[in-house]
Amino acid sequence: MSQFVAYYAAGMVLLLLALPLGFHAFPDCSDRGWASARFLGIAVAAVLHRLVESAGLAPWSTATLLLAGLPALTLWLLWAIAQRQALTLWLRSSWCTLVSLELVFLGSYLGAAVLTAHDPAPLGTERLMDFSLLQAVFSASSFPPIDSWLSGETLNYYWFGHLMAAIPGKLSGVPVPVLYNLALAYWFAMLVQLSCALLLRAAGSIRRSLLGGMLVGLAGSVYPWLHLRESTASPESLFAAARVIPHTITEFPAYSLLTGDLHAHVLLLPVVLLFLLWLRADRRTAAGLILTAVVLNLLLVVTVLGNPWSLAALLLLFAATWIMRCTAMPWWTPAPALVLLPLVWPVQGHGVSLGWVATTQASPLPAFLQMWGIPLLLLLGLLDKQALGTRLRHWGWLWLLPPLALALHAPAAGLSLALALLLWLCHQRGEAIWAAAGATGVLLLLLPELLYVKDTYVPPFERMNTVFKFSYAAWPLLMLGAARAALLPFPRLVLAPLLGALFIYAALAIPQRLRGDALQPWWDGLAALEREHAQDIALIRWLTPQLQPGDVCLEVPGVSYQWAGRVAALTGCPTVLGWESHEGLWRGGDIDLAGRHADVDSLYQGDDPEKQRQLLRRYGINWIIVGEEELRSYGVDRPAFWHGELHLVYSAGDNKIYRVGVP
Repeated sequence: MSQFVAYYAAGMVLLLLALPLGFHAFPDCSDRGWASARFLGIAVAAVLHRLVESAGLAPWSTATLLLAGLPALTLWLLWAIAQRQALTLWLRSSWCTLVSLELVFLGSYLGAAVLTAHDPAPLGTERLMDFSLLQAVFSASSFPPIDSWLSGETLNYYWFGHLMAAIPGKLSGVPVPVLYNLALAYWFAMLVQLSCALLLRAAGSIRRSLLGGMLVGLAGSVYPWLHLRESTASPESLFAAARVIPHTITEFPAYSLLTGDLHAHVLLLPVVLLFLLWLRADRRTAAGLILTAVVLNLLLVVTVLGNPWSLAALLLLFAATWIMRCTAMPWWTPAPALVLLPLVWPVQGHGVSLGWVATTQASPLPAFLQMWGIPLLLLLGLLDKQALGTRLRHWGWLWLLPPLALALHAPAAGLSLALALLLWLCHQRGEAIWAAAGATGVLLLLLPELLYVKDTYVPPFERMNTVFKFSYAAWPLLMLGAARAALLPFPRLVLAPLLGALFIYAALAIPQRLRGDALQPWWDGLAALEREHAQDIALIRWLTPQLQPGDVCLEVPGVSYQWAGRVAALTGCPTVLGWESHEGLWRGGDIDLAGRHADVDSLYQGDDPEKQRQLLRRYGINWIIVGEEELRSYGVDRPAFWHGELHLVYSAGDNKIYRVGVP
């Protein structure tokens, strides 16, 4: 429990350091940007540390963080002294709001942490990969970090979100096996608190604003409820919840929490809500205008560094709020961040190009509605009947021609365009910001029905990633718009079953997760893995303190989503090749992965000692692992080329470690 508190305390320090930004940007809000400061503090620290390390001024380390914190703390104290009267008045008038918002965060953090404690092992789906990214970032001294699954190469995937998750961990001293699960819970709580803060002014009370947090954090698709009720498997196996539309992925925060997904799209999702929040910040003064523009551009840069897929969501959201006149920011506000794009865009092994979605690959309308029908229906509550009638009198039904024409290609796209137009043209007065959020979410569902970003996936999965990333960014916008509509006059006999249906997934999946034991020590992923892989974890615990910077381990490559690559992932010591198919997705054929796989086979099974010595030198291998995976793949308990090259330094059961060239 001390690690739970330590991570929270480190996050609180960063929140307080970032509080001046929101305090001056939200003078009319009772929380004065309190909820937004939690993520902003981490984001600013990550960006500044990235700049410091890139300039060669200091390495990435706990000491650097603490040293950088001293001037920040000094400036904060000077600011607090200068603003002591305003701070005192604010705390006296708004303490109840602040306490309530923080209780929302703590309750969400604790609840999510309880769920992660019941399954903390980083195994299943892509959890081992996410752990590998976090371990690589945490262990690095410079950026980009070394790729644990491709020795000699740096990470060619989105790791900046993991840097943000690691910063409170570095400050609090929480080790990576625990940090992984606490960060997952912490980010979920941030999402819930931000949703409540966004809805607070419109809702009028914390109690009513909780609906926004619940819909964003706990709602799910309605399709899989029969599957969930009848299944005896763990929530990780219940892919029906996020596989409603054929050949695509449509995940949501509750699913991510239950499957232990600490992926880039999860870590950067709060940015979507922060961007919406800051679009509403105070711009009545030049200072307020500049401050808001700086924060909005910072969020754009953080998004590009951490998950470029969400950039489209932020730009669409800015365009929607500007067109619907619910932000006073000038149209050129994102220009500085867009100019920086070539400098900050993550390096990828394949180019970016677009493809046109064939009619046969578009989402079937029944499946689309099973996933999105309820939030889209609730968004209709934001419409003004009089405005709709006026539009019909002036334009007749001509405005429906584009959606109808689009529906001939893809019915889901036609429906989405029609709803987006309605939200734009016929929203209720005073609800423009929520209509803009809802319309942006709908457009993010529309785009993958027409276009997709080409990657290595082949038909019929060619648009899977595009649907996945766009719909995930759309989720909080759709749910916040639906929450606001639900708080307006809405037929209660209709509203109650609709809202209830959205929580079916959480109501069935959460108890299923809680049936498992909460393992002691809580949140320790390595301790949890000992149940199934005791010998391997013992080997990893012995090896970790022996490793030196620059060391390379040899272990068996393997199939993605399995136990292969486990030593590199859990220790941060790079191996010659880990998850081969994922490395291929990241690098697009730039590196001969098949050749590396063959080299590893030669090292374990080959009969050419000279070639094996050359391979050892080529890859700089220091440690050779022979464990359960190597025995299963190669059927040997030791490499075939000893003759003084290797020295047995660890042996326990079937597991062995050989040191190269050092007795």
